Amino acid sequence: MNTITPASIAGPDSIFLSLSEISSLTYRAARGAGYEWGEAEEAAFASVWLSRASLDWAATILAVLNGAPACAPSPSRGRWAAVGQLCPLRTGIAVADFAALQEGPSAQPVQCLAVVQPLLVVPFAARAANSLNRPIGVSWADNQVFLQPGQPPLIVSPVDTCKPVDVTIACENMQRAMPLWPQFHQAEICNAQYGELNALALRTTVPTSARSQAGAGGEEGDND
Repeated sequence: MNTITPASIAGPDSIFLSLSEISSLTYRAARGAGYEWGEAEEAAFASVWLSRASLDWAATILAVLNGAPACAPSPSRGRWAAVGQLCPLRTGIAVADFAALQEGPSAQPVQCLAVVQPLLVVPFAARAANSLNRPIGVSWADNQVFLQPGQPPLIVSPVDTCKPVDVTIACENMQRAMPLWPQFHQAEICNAQYGELNALALRTTVPTSARSQAGAGGEEGDND
C-alpha cells in the first residue's frame, strides 16, 4: 500500500517545480511533441495529478511524448482496441468521456488492449470516478490502483511504467480507507528530464530571423 509523503530536499541533479510550472511545462512539451491543444491540456492535468500523488509523472509523460505514435481507442462494450498500440493519453481522455455511457466502465468492466505507459490512464480513471461518484479500480499486469471520488490513489501493488499491456478499468462497490492528499504543492524532477521537456517545449517557438530582428524595438530613439 502506498504512503504519500512530502518530497525531500532536491539534490544537486534535480529541481523542484510548482504544480503550475508542471502544468505549463507539460502543456508546452505536449504541443511540441505534436499533440493538439486540447490533448496537451489533458496531458498537463495528468502530470499534475500524478505529481500530487507522488507518482513518477516526469518519466511517464516523457516516455509518452518521446515514444512511437500510438492510436486512440475505438470504444465498444467491454473491449477497447485499435490497429496498433493504444496511446495512454487518448485512451485516458476516452475513459473520462465515456464513463457514463454504455461503452464505459459504469456499464461493465472495460479492457483496453495494448496500452503503452498505462500509468497515464490513472488520472483520467480518477476523473471518471469523480463524475460517476463511484469507486473505480485500474489494473494491469501485477499492478492495481484503487480510486475513490475526490481521493488520492490507493496503490495495492507496485506501480511500474512498462511495455504495452492490457488495462482493465472497472467500477467497484467496496469502499476502502484512503490516504489523504498531501499538503505540499511542488514536485521534484531531475535536471535531465527537465531539459528533455524544455527541448520539446521549444519546438513550439518561432525561430528568430533577420526580418524579425530588423523589426524589433522602437523606431525612434529613447532619449527624451
